[in-house]
Amino acid sequence: MHPDLRRGDKGEAVVRLQGLLNKLGSMLVPDGDFGPGTARAVREARAEAGLPPADHADETLWRWLEAVPEPSHDIPTEAVGFIVRHEVSSRGYYESHLQAPAYPGAESGVTIGIGYDLRFADPARF
Repeated sequence: MHPDLRRGDKGEAVVRLQGLLNKLGSMLVPDGDFGPGTARAVREARAEAGLPPADHADETLWRWLEAVPEPSHDIPTEAVGFIVRHEVSSRGYYESHLQAPAYPGAESGVTIGIGYDLRFADPARF
């Protein structure tokens, strides 16, 4: 049985929930504070899971999140989240500046993802 968590809750259960939400790319700092970022991530996860809209993590969402595969077989979710947060800085910055392919110029190629410069990818590797 999992706790029904909502905005304002704090503690280890929230840390666990934030870790599970990070498997979906939520970019949360697992700080144990169910604040606005965690609430947004919960709403997005519920939508992705096909669950009714809500701002709380209920038993159904917990079970769905636990079944979501890890983003990498080689790197733990915590490490992926740490790298993404430090490369991108925030979800807002990603959405406003990095979501679309970009050409930074000079020696670079078109960048189509965080750290994925097409200059270094031949057609077979792409």
